[in-house]
Amino acid sequence: MASELQKKKWANMFNMFDVNGDGKIEQADFELFHTRLYEMRGIGPGDAQFDDLNGRFAGFAQALQQVTQSDSVGMDDWISFLSGVANAPQKYQIVRPISEAIFGLWDLNGDGHVSLSEYRKLCTVMRLGEEYADQIFTKLDLNQDQRITVDELITLSDEFFVGDDPAAPGNLFFGPLN
Repeated sequence: MASELQKKKWANMFNMFDVNGDGKIEQADFELFHTRLYEMRGIGPGDAQFDDLNGRFAGFAQALQQVTQSDSVGMDDWISFLSGVANAPQKYQIVRPISEAIFGLWDLNGDGHVSLSEYRKLCTVMRLGEEYADQIFTKLDLNQDQRITVDELITLSDEFFVGDDPAAPGNLFFGPLN
């Protein structure tokens, strides 16, 4: 059973993927969101990073469809799916590789770190805006070295998907908790 905190943060992620705002996530929403990510990174079909990430997202979408038995996912199904992910380590394994792959998309200059300017671009793709990036980046930068490493991202991802600590910075990853 998901806590109220988990429901709030997972709703933020739902709203990010529901690109057309119709209250459900469909394949077209995933494709539009992915297109924004790929354009930010400047990759496309035939690029190894594009193909790898597409495969990981396809696995996530497949798992979601298997659980919901539908090509369209509403908020209730989304919360139920992520509740199952949070409570079953084998299911969480479909999420973690996506987090790792996304790190490569954020690291625009390939230096192994995500800077504030790189995170601003991601927040634009997520429709949160650069202002949100400016407000939250220092909280996400766990060791306060002005960059986010893949290890920090994995910690933040774990906090977001399976954590229930109201003070955890990972809760804010996909937007403010309203």
